[in-house]
Amino acid sequence: MDKGYIMTIDEGTTGVRVLLFDSNLKVVSQAYRRVNSIYPGPSMVEQDPVDILDKTIEVMREAVTKAGIPAACIAGIGLDVQRGTWMIWDRRTGQPLSRFVVWQDTRGQYEKDVFLQDEAFCARFPVAAASLEKVGSHLATVAHRRIRMDDALRSGMDSGHAAWGNVDSWLIYKLTGGKRHVSGRNIPGSLIYMDIFNAATGGFNEPILEYFYLRPSMMPQLLCNIDDYGTLHPDILGHPVPIMSSNADQQSALFAQGCHEAGMAKCTMGTGTFVDINIGKTCQGVEGLNLMLAWDIDGNRDYMVEGLSMTSGACLEWAKDRLMLFDSFAQADEMAGSVPDSDGVYFVPAINGMDEVPFSSTGGRGSFMGIEASSHRPHFVRALMEGIGFASAYIFETVARRLGGMKRITVDGGVTRSDIVCQLLADLTTAEVVRPKMVEASALGAACMVAIGLGWLSKQDVAGLLEPGSVFNPSENQTVQEHYRMWKKAVERSRDWLE
Repeated sequence: MDKGYIMTIDEGTTGVRVLLFDSNLKVVSQAYRRVNSIYPGPSMVEQDPVDILDKTIEVMREAVTKAGIPAACIAGIGLDVQRGTWMIWDRRTGQPLSRFVVWQDTRGQYEKDVFLQDEAFCARFPVAAASLEKVGSHLATVAHRRIRMDDALRSGMDSGHAAWGNVDSWLIYKLTGGKRHVSGRNIPGSLIYMDIFNAATGGFNEPILEYFYLRPSMMPQLLCNIDDYGTLHPDILGHPVPIMSSNADQQSALFAQGCHEAGMAKCTMGTGTFVDINIGKTCQGVEGLNLMLAWDIDGNRDYMVEGLSMTSGACLEWAKDRLMLFDSFAQADEMAGSVPDSDGVYFVPAINGMDEVPFSSTGGRGSFMGIEASSHRPHFVRALMEGIGFASAYIFETVARRLGGMKRITVDGGVTRSDIVCQLLADLTTAEVVRPKMVEASALGAACMVAIGLGWLSKQDVAGLLEPGSVFNPSENQTVQEHYRMWKKAVERSRDWLE
């Protein structure tokens, strides 16, 4: 039987999508389920591991049914997953000991500040202390707090059978019938547990793990991004299929966009906005940006720096579901385009706080400002869309100060379907903004990794796979610049809202 298909599991923050690609890396079918987030309290964002697993299996089966092929035709499976999100489970029973703590969760911010003020900690772990100042590092202090305060979780860990993992570790563990506890090397890299500067191993820093109440025995085996991740249990699709790749979603998108050389950049606007720049083989940080492993292919590692805004598409979800400003994203874009501007209304997209690059304010919160009696619903929606575009441009402004300006920016993610957002980004960065026809670049990156592992293509072939779609050229729109200046004024007033 011809094994001419690749399956990718694209497990994002707002939903899980499974796509089937043919041997030419064209999508032949896909299926999607939304994933629910749980908000137990202020600054807390969690997800149900069983819900994610069940929906993943549902869409895997649906995608195969839609394609009308037997699972035996699938040559390999690749994953790309939300980064940093973690959980703990019991290896004996396979049952969760905690929910997933999502990368947007900022409840560990207070303890993060306590660690940074602890001279003994900073002296013993200088690299970790420096990393704690970066976005996402508070997830480590969330783990520290959860384990210390949760008696049941601590008891489960004391049994010696606890396993820690990001989303890929949990899914692979369950999809292989509990046979593999592994992770793609670039997925835990946004946490301070990784020894990213150790060129020899690039693995977990064991003293740091123990300091945060974690044990090295709990952690997954770190693999190259193209590697043997085990075999899909035949009960899932009726046939065993090799799992060949696992990647962090942003790194996967960077790979698919063909950003394989130092200085090449992409901007993903999905749940959050992520600006990623390949910095080549040198593991050296850039002030104001996060340093991470881009990918590890057969021990050949590239590194990247990143700036981010935690809430882009998440703001639109919030405005749709909580404020009921519109019924769909298509309607939001239509409403935003129905007015020439926001009538002086500005939106700061920080509904989960501003502990991120380049805002870096633990007390900041989201806001609408400039509201007048003439303001009505389309103006608020326009302000939402513009706020997302402004936040992206703000990140590139930081990048330009450190690395120089960008002549070309490739974008992907659901929010980039908006012409308003893409044109705004072009105007403010003075760069050509290119939106490919397929904006789900993370899933394509996962498929490319599998295809390289199968020998179907080389790394050099990847850049030509994304078909060009729309191109947005910068215009000399002085009004946009003035609106951007006013938006930054709104950011400053939102920055230290909480003391």
